[in-house]
Amino acid sequence: MLAFCFKKENKKTRINIKGFSLMELMIVLSILGLLMGVLVPNMGRVVQSSKEIALKAVVKSLQVTLETYFLKEGAYPIGTSMSMEDLANVLMLSGDLVQVPINPFTGKMYRVSDDVGRIEYSSSSGQVYRLLGFGSIEGNPLIQIGED
Repeated sequence: MLAFCFKKENKKTRINIKGFSLMELMIVLSILGLLMGVLVPNMGRVVQSSKEIALKAVVKSLQVTLETYFLKEGAYPIGTSMSMEDLANVLMLSGDLVQVPINPFTGKMYRVSDDVGRIEYSSSSGQVYRLLGFGSIEGNPLIQIGED
């Protein structure tokens, strides 16, 4: 092992203090740099994937709430392209939902103005409905339940 030796001289004793060489420190730092270069880009994909999975869970939970509403009221809430906030207000008034769910993409309660993590609800007849969950601003829905 290469090491710097610092000599501390005392009148009575002579002590050698050993440490790491500059080369050893550079090798360790370069290995850590390589590991970070590989791990950091993958973390972004993992975070995005976990948000998408959480959005799907919110939509599935909303599906169960809508079925409960249907059993109590005999029909689904009627509306076209309702935002999650509007639908949540209807379900909270009926007592089937306690609070507006958290948008996994923003970390805040769903709002009408949400662009990412958006959930849309449509039911023109009250007998069938469609739920769409969007992960990004543009694109196809990540999850679709029912047909309107």
